[in-house]
Amino acid sequence: VVFTNVANLTDSGVVETEEASAVLDLTAGEQYEIFVSGFNSRGYGFDTAAQAMCQDWIEDCINATIPRALPSEPQNVLVSAPFTTNEFTSSSLFVTWEPPIDANSLGATIDYYKIEWDTSSTMDSLGNQPLSFDATLGSSPETASLYFNIEGLEMGATYYIRVSAHTSLGYGETSSVHSGVPMQQADPPSTVALSLHEGESSELLGTTIDVVFTVPMSDGGDSITAYRVEYAPTSLQRVSAIQSVIVDSTTEGEFTLTLAGETTGTLSTNISVAELKTSIENLLSASTVEVVMSETL
Repeated sequence: VVFTNVANLTDSGVVETEEASAVLDLTAGEQYEIFVSGFNSRGYGFDTAAQAMCQDWIEDCINATIPRALPSEPQNVLVSAPFTTNEFTSSSLFVTWEPPIDANSLGATIDYYKIEWDTSSTMDSLGNQPLSFDATLGSSPETASLYFNIEGLEMGATYYIRVSAHTSLGYGETSSVHSGVPMQQADPPSTVALSLHEGESSELLGTTIDVVFTVPMSDGGDSITAYRVEYAPTSLQRVSAIQSVIVDSTTEGEFTLTLAGETTGTLSTNISVAELKTSIENLLSASTVEVVMSETL
């Protein structure tokens, strides 16, 4: 077996074997030419050039005489949910991830990622394919970015999501399956009625009021577990909560924000205004949010 690195002729060699196979110790990511010839008492015969062959179990493989490895699973997959920094709506979920830990040692560059989703955790609602599968494209959506916004979803339905990385060798391991639910705030009650509380003693009569309201037409895609009834002796004055965070821009750090007993996830001091706004909006206790970033000397 004779092998030659096309780009580096010093990376060449000869391996002799008595078997009909051989294992070559080559450099990952390099293009090789490989030839095999038989030997007998007359010497070496004519050689045959090796042809790369993809195994059937590798999806979307490209034949090449290049030592390569399939990527491991993408890291830190995050699906939109309350208390995250990922925005979501009643019909969309935003997914982010990081490259596989072996991304720089595969012998092939990760060129894009595949995002799959389904309402079944087994990812087979379309026979042996997930709901994200596009028959025209022959694949689920692919992107070169480290994020993807899944749109056109059903409010309140649980979606299962996974991500896999692709190189010229094919798709690697899929990430673990994560889930998310598209949702929004519940509709307001259509009617709220007040009446004197019946059965009170004469001393308490007129000091208690029954508040009766209709269930909202829509729960926003998530079951309503409680209601809040606000009251005040005069017109209700809602007070805005103002929080200031001062950070050293030259040093990376982390912080959290708490509003009415609800706390964000861990946030980086390098977070963008948009990400910080979304993270606060995802708190159950927040409604209208405004974020202003300024520099101090």
